[in-house]
Amino acid sequence: MAENTELQLVQQQANNITRQIATLKSDTENAVQANRKSYEACVNAGESLLFDIGVSGMNDALDERAAEFIKKAKLTEKAMTEKRKGVTQVFDIVRKGFTMMENLISIKNTDSVVYKIQEKRNEYAAYKLEQQRKAEQERLRQERIKEAKIKLKTDTIDILNNLLTEHSSAAINSLNNTFSLLTLDNKDEVKKRITECSDVLDLGHLFVNNKPSYSSEIDENDAKDIMNGAYKEVSASLLASYKQTVNATRDELLMKFDSKIAELLEIKKAEEERKRKEEEARKAEEERKRKEEEARKAAEEERKKQEEIQRIKDEEERKRKESERKAAEAERKAKEAELKAAEEECKRKEAEAAAAEAERKAKEEAIRKADEAAKEEQQRKLAAEQEKRDAENAAQHATAQAQSLFAQTSVGETGKQKIKVTKRLVVTDKNAWLDIIQQWWTIEGSKMSPDKLASRLEFMRKACEKHANSEEEYIVSPYIRYEDEVTAK
Repeated sequence: MAENTELQLVQQQANNITRQIATLKSDTENAVQANRKSYEACVNAGESLLFDIGVSGMNDALDERAAEFIKKAKLTEKAMTEKRKGVTQVFDIVRKGFTMMENLISIKNTDSVVYKIQEKRNEYAAYKLEQQRKAEQERLRQERIKEAKIKLKTDTIDILNNLLTEHSSAAINSLNNTFSLLTLDNKDEVKKRITECSDVLDLGHLFVNNKPSYSSEIDENDAKDIMNGAYKEVSASLLASYKQTVNATRDELLMKFDSKIAELLEIKKAEEERKRKEEEARKAEEERKRKEEEARKAAEEERKKQEEIQRIKDEEERKRKESERKAAEAERKAKEAELKAAEEECKRKEAEAAAAEAERKAKEEAIRKADEAAKEEQQRKLAAEQEKRDAENAAQHATAQAQSLFAQTSVGETGKQKIKVTKRLVVTDKNAWLDIIQQWWTIEGSKMSPDKLASRLEFMRKACEKHANSEEEYIVSPYIRYEDEVTAK
């Protein structure tokens, strides 16, 4: 089996180390044995957990055990690394032996049990996330269907009410229009049409041709049941209302019929009297127009005489003004020539000033770039010193923890699994850096001091990635995409 081969390799490497490092025999043996015990405990616990996963499949309980195992495995790897540093500084061969053992349980090694368990957890986390998404989609779909059914019933009742209103108005208008056409010549025909007007409305047939539209998510049979139910609920009252409206209008018009005939007779007499008076007025108007025309012709002759006199005066005035205009035009052209010469002199002076300003800005830019380069070098040195101090502190802390992490071969259960979904910004084209820098400048760069602005382009990318995960604000660009990274915590 693979684990037996790994154990044999570990034992061979341990023996080789103890033979070649005689002067450090005691320290080496202690470190090797301690790391070997840690390795064996880690692998045994991991194989046991991996076996349980293979038998029953991934579940919440095993996922919690896996999370605790990976946490301890990482701390064990770190502690083993710290133990071997004191020995591997002397001989490269010692470092090779220890790093081989560490790599066998490293989460970065695709053949290690730790890596396999982490992959199982990641797959399970992605599976649970997908199940949650599907459940949410189904819940939303059912809510949409429920709302759509309510809307379909409401729309059906609204359409039936609108049909009643529309055809009631049409019937009333038809009766009123018929009544409005009443004359002394057609009174019998009009009365017959009003009396025989139907008070029955085929609401069902009208609704069939005016059905409401509805969501495609509603089953067709359910939609029919909803519309039929709504029709049965309101149709009786609507038809009764239509009948009452038509009968009331018809009865009202029939009551007015005789009085309307009497009114038409009065109108006929009044119309005959009006025509007689209009004829008398027409003749009087013709006489008045004849006299006005004679007076107008006399006035027109006088007006033409006065216009000819005025025309002669206007022509003389026009010639005088034309002479004055030509003199003024000559004076204006002379002044324009002087103004143009002054403008050209002004433009020449402005061009000389712009050239001097450009030279000054170029010198300032060269000085600024030199200052930024010096500040960037100083910042890099300070970061390197801080990283060294952090590594020394971490080594001391990890050594103290490694002694008791795997005192037993099974991993206990912990709290609930946490799933974290973050966005990772991936650059697919060099043109993307312009978009990254632009957003970084807006959210962070514009607020930094000149020293901090001397950062590398990779730092800008990480800042935009961090901003996307914390604020959900993404760069919209054809050269950038955001990928979901599902990590079990």
